[in-house]
Amino acid sequence: MFTAFVLFVIAAGWFVAHGKYEGSGLWRYRRMRSAFAWSFVGAIIGSSFGVAGLGTAIAGTIPGAFVGYLLASNLMKKDIDPR
Repeated sequence: MFTAFVLFVIAAGWFVAHGKYEGSGLWRYRRMRSAFAWSFVGAIIGSSFGVAGLGTAIAGTIPGAFVGYLLASNLMKKDIDPR
């Protein structure tokens, strides 16, 4: 149940970031949207490993989401300050 709650929170964050990106078109929100998508996928993969191991699904969900978020935040290009 807690795994579904974590996935719901990540999905809600993605919807907020997507709405802000569609409204403004800023790269900051595109990166945020990508980070939430990767963390969602990481949470699903992590929960599969949590179920397969000796722990519960939530034991893999949170670390999987964290790793997905780190991957996305490091892969997306950064804004360059024109100053």
